[in-house]
Amino acid sequence: DTAVVPTSSGLNKTGKTLAFKIYDSVREEYADILQIGVSDSVVKTGSQLLPIIYQNEDKSGLWVPTWRFKFSSTLENITCMYPYESGVLMGTAANGIQIYDIEQEAWKHWTFDNSGRGLLSNVVNDIEYIEGYFWVATNSGPALYDGNVWHHNAKLETMFDELAPDNEGKLEDQDKSKAYVICSSIAQDREGWIWLGAKGQGLIRVNTQGTYTTSLDDSVETYRSPDSISINISSADINDMYFDNDNVLWLATSNGLVTFDYTNS
Repeated sequence: DTAVVPTSSGLNKTGKTLAFKIYDSVREEYADILQIGVSDSVVKTGSQLLPIIYQNEDKSGLWVPTWRFKFSSTLENITCMYPYESGVLMGTAANGIQIYDIEQEAWKHWTFDNSGRGLLSNVVNDIEYIEGYFWVATNSGPALYDGNVWHHNAKLETMFDELAPDNEGKLEDQDKSKAYVICSSIAQDREGWIWLGAKGQGLIRVNTQGTYTTSLDDSVETYRSPDSISINISSADINDMYFDNDNVLWLATSNGLVTFDYTNS
């Protein structure tokens, strides 16, 4: 196996011929690459490659490593999936959203950075499709995606920011105060209201009046557990939500199962 051997004057290589080469467009030549952790020419998650520089131009003598390339999968730890007409959206626990287009046989990867901060966090907990928008529950509140562009709902964004325990509603500098409550799940009831699980804060119910990205006319309400039930949804993680045919809300929480017939109080 290829190995790196320390010597008094640097590092030396022993063993197999290097399996990879990289083209240096400046020098117009190929540079050797040392592969770490995986045998022969196999590259997979966890593989690491080290381009190396030799002491002499004829590639003799000692060599030193330069950059280290580590291969990792953007599909590790998938938290949720939502199929649609031509593909599927997949949320992850740290790498944003991956979208696979079945017709094009192509992948698209959205993160906090490349979405222009439209995807509010790279931690995605739930995805639902509601009247033309993918609603995405993230660790920094809900975000909306229309299939091409990301959108924000200003009223919900402010609410998830104000609910954060450390903020106490004081948002003098909103660009620096973003300490959102985690949005853990999303569902729409039979009357068109959208329900959002807010970690440690219970449920938020919003009626956007059909204008999802213009929030001036939104109706927003907050629900917490009554004293009559033993499971406090305000202190539990709401992992998933579902409305049955009678419009009863079923909550899968970290403390157990809760049903909420809000229509009949």
